[in-house]
Amino acid sequence: MVAPSKIEVLTDLSPFIKVYTDRLLGTPHVPPSPEDPTTGVASKDTTISPNVSARLYLPKLSDPTQKLPILVYYHGGGFCVESAFSFQYHRYMNILSSKSGALVVSVEYRLAPEHLLPAAYDDSWYALEWVCSHVLDHTHFDKDQWITKPPISTGFSSVATAPAGISPQHGYACRVRVFTRKR
Repeated sequence: MVAPSKIEVLTDLSPFIKVYTDRLLGTPHVPPSPEDPTTGVASKDTTISPNVSARLYLPKLSDPTQKLPILVYYHGGGFCVESAFSFQYHRYMNILSSKSGALVVSVEYRLAPEHLLPAAYDDSWYALEWVCSHVLDHTHFDKDQWITKPPISTGFSSVATAPAGISPQHGYACRVRVFTRKR
């Protein structure tokens, strides 16, 4: 029996990237959880398009009829590193959803250099259109049950975004208000 070779870390730029001696790159992706033990937030992954996916974070609701705002989050990393599924962002989104009481949509977009800009911008915009489609009755998008539940899909919903690659001191944000018809 051949003993397994020991793979060592050549370069460690945690939490962003690790380079191993076998030349493989690694970034730790954390699976979604039905309920985070610390915050009570449930998370799940969804596919928006072949190029775009997202992790949804649903806070623990004390009142099932409570209306939730929707926060769309684009992870940092200069469009070339990190992931919406990394430990760092998973932990942050759990806390953000719990403290804000918002359904958080953390978008996973295509990264450079494999996908040159404006691919990340296009993916980010497509994800925002997908979220808005849930409250605007657009039929050309697949719907996610967590967003179409009554506390979110009726009445007023707000979407706040902070684009990746723009630091908070620049003060860039967008707030979109979407009003729906009463059902």
